[in-house]
Amino acid sequence: TPLHLVNLMIDEAMPLEKAELFENQSFKILDPACGSGVFLVAAYKRLLQWWAINHWRKTQTIAYPNKKTAKLILERNIFGVDIEEVAALVTIFGLTTAFLDKLTPKEIWNNLKFQDLSKKNIRGNLNFIDWAKTAKANNENFDLVVGNPPFNEATKGKISNQALKELFGKEVPNNKLALKFLEAALFFGKKVSMIIP
Repeated sequence: TPLHLVNLMIDEAMPLEKAELFENQSFKILDPACGSGVFLVAAYKRLLQWWAINHWRKTQTIAYPNKKTAKLILERNIFGVDIEEVAALVTIFGLTTAFLDKLTPKEIWNNLKFQDLSKKNIRGNLNFIDWAKTAKANNENFDLVVGNPPFNEATKGKISNQALKELFGKEVPNNKLALKFLEAALFFGKKVSMIIP
């Protein structure tokens, strides 16, 4: 997905002037087809900006979150799924780089550790429907579902209309893959910003 389109969608779904949405530092974001992670990295950076804006409003001082806070924001708010394991690893790398970008070399060097994002946050090698079944059973919901779902025919057979109907009680017209992702996004997300044909 072109970066200018990613930034446009994040600006529309998470405008800077709506930092109050992150006052309690809880704004869960899901990309159900995260690919290389461009949407999640942009969303994570916006959460850090929202934190800084809210900090300014409370203290009238300019600051970015410290490493503990930035780490918690990442671990508690950013989630993604992709059927390709390598894509999920690229997403984790991008998010880790965005996190490290806000730290000094000394902070990175001194015992920097955080949870393995592949265990809970960024799930690779996972069929979207399998993820959705577990997420539905756990009553998962997200403040924003964002992304660019797959359009290609190669992935279509991996998600059946019957499985979708069992999950959400609806079939998707003409078995269109991107619409299946949109259907799930509407189920899991309070707000949805997706590229749909």
